[in-house]
Amino acid sequence: MPTTKLNLVPLFIIIFIVSLPSSTNAQVEFPNPGHEGLNTKNIAKINLEQKTLNIGLWLQNRIMYNFSNIPGPGETNIENTTNYDFFRQRFRSGIDLNITDETKPYKVGTYFQLEYRGAWGGSSPIQSDPRDSEPINNPYNRLQSRGLRYAFVYYNYDDLFNLYAGILPLSDQFDNVLFDSDWDFSVGGIAFSGKFNNQNYRFAYIRYIDGIGYNQDIINNTNFYLTDYNIVLSKSTNIGFHLYHLDNNDNSSLLSINKNMPKDWSPKNETWYGINFKTNINRKTVLKGFILLNKGKNSEDSHSGFAFKGESITRIGKTKISINSIYTSGDKKNEVNRRFVTPSEIFGVSGFWSYTHLFTANGPSDVNDIGLEIGNSGAGLFTIQFKLDWPLYKDKLSAQIVYAWFKADQQRNSSKTLGTEASAMLKYSFSQNFNLEFGAAYADLGKFYSKNNKNLFEVFSRLQFTL
Repeated sequence: MPTTKLNLVPLFIIIFIVSLPSSTNAQVEFPNPGHEGLNTKNIAKINLEQKTLNIGLWLQNRIMYNFSNIPGPGETNIENTTNYDFFRQRFRSGIDLNITDETKPYKVGTYFQLEYRGAWGGSSPIQSDPRDSEPINNPYNRLQSRGLRYAFVYYNYDDLFNLYAGILPLSDQFDNVLFDSDWDFSVGGIAFSGKFNNQNYRFAYIRYIDGIGYNQDIINNTNFYLTDYNIVLSKSTNIGFHLYHLDNNDNSSLLSINKNMPKDWSPKNETWYGINFKTNINRKTVLKGFILLNKGKNSEDSHSGFAFKGESITRIGKTKISINSIYTSGDKKNEVNRRFVTPSEIFGVSGFWSYTHLFTANGPSDVNDIGLEIGNSGAGLFTIQFKLDWPLYKDKLSAQIVYAWFKADQQRNSSKTLGTEASAMLKYSFSQNFNLEFGAAYADLGKFYSKNNKNLFEVFSRLQFTL
């Protein structure tokens, strides 16, 4: 009977998936190769006449605990801190559905990722984005407590040409110092990417602000353009050329998003262009870095800033030693001249660009931090960071130690010293898919933030299952 057939179809599909002998990894060919959640497991194949429907699955569930005195809750600030703790839980599920034809060189599909985030005991905020709910103030998809993180349709023609459209997880190609999809920079847009010979490219158009979403009036759209071109020079050396442009069309609306630009200055447009590189000095040492320029203007004024990065990663046996250094130019307070402006500053987002836990976002402790971006709210930044990773017991237990020093390019509160941070973390692997991380961090703050600031600490843990 038709009713019986409809009821049994989902059961037959579940039995078929569970009875598969094994699963394999699948990479969604996306402008962010390797982005978390896009490495799905192939769990099923369903024959559709001459075509095949492939089903990929990715899962992540984490429980995080945090005890600190980082300013924020209860109207605390850098001069008036208090100790508090909380639990957070987050579940993500990514599903890839694509259709292939053995007689055709292309693949078409859709990918979407769902998320729930919340807290034990009701301490979680009503919404995960702390800004207002107006569309103009929430232009990218940072979610409410639960919902769709991103979703897009795609067309892959071999490796030569890939088309994607929808809510896209996008990261810069400067090690996440500008914007980072892992930190929820998910935006509506269209992207193209591909590979040929020893080169690859990415072009993307992002509708950052839709003009019809601003209150009841119609304003100009704000558009964001990305261009990336990378060349493999040899087996050990890569180089990339990049151009990103934000066209704000005289919208003053961006000022309602960020809080760090001078009140009388709203960007008409911002452009970032630069070169990045990565080279293997030998089998043990990798060097990478970038040179990045930023130009921007409004109707009357303009600014030009620059940033440099150099990072080395050396392996000695199973021990890894990393050194990271970044410099950005800055302005005196209330000036806009030589500051390096970041999308993080304009949009109010963050990214995983640093080794630290208190000054910046970091995965195992990513529920609480100061939120430092490399432009340092226009004051500029110079930082040197050291990280040591080494195994303690087989593949089960490992350790990490970090020390970082931060200084501004220009003074605030008659000081350039942001401070130092030291942290230590242990990681225990119950299995490849189930891990526990536990650590602590301490920041000795300088007078840059305030003449009467308090030093900060954080104790954190993350228990996580990933498929």
